[in-house]
Amino acid sequence: MKLLAINGSPRIGNTDQVVKYFIKSLKEHTDIDFEEIYLKDYKLDFCKGCHNCILIGENKCPPL
Repeated sequence: MKLLAINGSPRIGNTDQVVKYFIKSLKEHTDIDFEEIYLKDYKLDFCKGCHNCILIGENKCPPL
């Protein structure tokens, strides 16, 4: 089984501890491949709603 956890919290704290506990508990019962992504590690901009990504391609999304 493959499992991906996407952590949207800007801090490492309770959410991180809960995910780690959940994974530890799962590994006791089954064999899993686990990956965790922290959104704070990525530069994510807000969408302007121009629809360029849909109409002419994702690479045409204008920077903010």
